[in-house]
Amino acid sequence: MDERINLTDWIECTVETERAAAEAVCAALETAGFRNFEIDDPAEMAEFLAENPLNWDYVDEALLNAPKSPPVIKFYAAANENGRRQADFARLILDDLKKADYGLDFGSLRFTAREVRDDWSDKWKEHYKPFTVGERLLIRPPWEEAPEAGGRAVVTLDPASAFGTGQHHSTRMCLEVLERKVTPGIRVLDIGCGSGILALSALLLGASRAVLLDIDRNAVEIALQNAALNGIPPEKIIARAGDLASLAGLVEPGFDIVVSNIVADAIIDLSPLVPRFIRRGGAYISSGIISGRENEVIDALKKAGFHDLEIFSSEDWRCVLCVFS
Repeated sequence: MDERINLTDWIECTVETERAAAEAVCAALETAGFRNFEIDDPAEMAEFLAENPLNWDYVDEALLNAPKSPPVIKFYAAANENGRRQADFARLILDDLKKADYGLDFGSLRFTAREVRDDWSDKWKEHYKPFTVGERLLIRPPWEEAPEAGGRAVVTLDPASAFGTGQHHSTRMCLEVLERKVTPGIRVLDIGCGSGILALSALLLGASRAVLLDIDRNAVEIALQNAALNGIPPEKIIARAGDLASLAGLVEPGFDIVVSNIVADAIIDLSPLVPRFIRRGGAYISSGIISGRENEVIDALKKAGFHDLEIFSSEDWRCVLCVFS
């Protein structure tokens, strides 16, 4: 009988073991034809944080307080008759490991197998709906119909794998400040553009030109795709992969607004460089600053020649608006 296979259906297999035995378990499972193992070891992150006592901006408490559970090896088989036989074979191999004496502590080798649907990559889309920001913007994903905009600028955004849906506190604050500062005809520089949401919003609010910069080439490509989704003419936008220094000589300086939604350390490092690209009297909007780091950022900005600082807060996040003199 010809069994029709839905390629999104899989058998997810997991094995609990000990860290020292993980490689040996994977090698044994390879004899059953399995490849591409994922090893989830909760203790690794705790050890990394303990061995690298840096001044982290933010660490999720769930990582710090994760229960001390054994490592888990995860792998997949197709959800068809052959895949089920393959999963059963994996179970037999693990039973043999338990009985044999290899001089290793394999742990429990507890094996589970369950059928799953590989729709995880699109699952988040169910929760990404059109929403308003401030008084002048409406953000919508391309797979959702836009509600009545009521005169707002509609930004169509598919973040894909890049940072920047507009829902994070730091991004929303940037957008709210941008809509206050953008006037027709201005030029905007977006450092660490991610999905491009900030620069594209500025263009749709009336900016004449935007330059987008990100060290992630994938983010730059996604930002350009989003520009096309919004019907932004190519002559209005330049997007480059690289750091701020790489822009020297490529674009005319004297931007009216510079925005960087990244992290405190990067903003501090950028502070002495941004004046080369912003006009006197221009606005610098920086965000992604976790509570407790704003004073360091403020000191760096003042030292670089920025003044008239305004601080915006949303839960544990801060956004700074300042002017270059």
